[in-house]
Amino acid sequence: MVIEHELTAEQLCEAYERGQRLFTGVELVSRSEYPSLLNVKLSGVEFVNCWFHSTEFSNVDLNHTTFIRCNLKCTTFFNCDLRDTKWIDSPVCSLAIAASVATGLAVSGLDAYGAPIDSSSAFLEYACSNAARRESQ
Repeated sequence: MVIEHELTAEQLCEAYERGQRLFTGVELVSRSEYPSLLNVKLSGVEFVNCWFHSTEFSNVDLNHTTFIRCNLKCTTFFNCDLRDTKWIDSPVCSLAIAASVATGLAVSGLDAYGAPIDSSSAFLEYACSNAARRESQ
């Protein structure tokens, strides 16, 4: 994975508002320790080779969005619209999904700590259990 662009959440959202729907080689950066995307619409986006390690997505509309070869380790999706999303060839170690609409997911080539995740139901079970574990800590 080659990171070509560092973008803040604001820059990513501005590009989306200008009509950009393909983001390649993007790392989301922040002034705080971990980046976050809050209360935004990013539906129909294709993220390819992007770095979202430890990013918080909260109240984000991501329906019909695709993640291809993205680093999604330790990423959190809370109260997001994940309908009809595609998750392809990405590491998802400790990824968490909570209080989100997540129907119609398609997964292929996901990996969590060396173990393949080969179905949408297995992916949701894994992600929801990670969210429950975080809540109990």
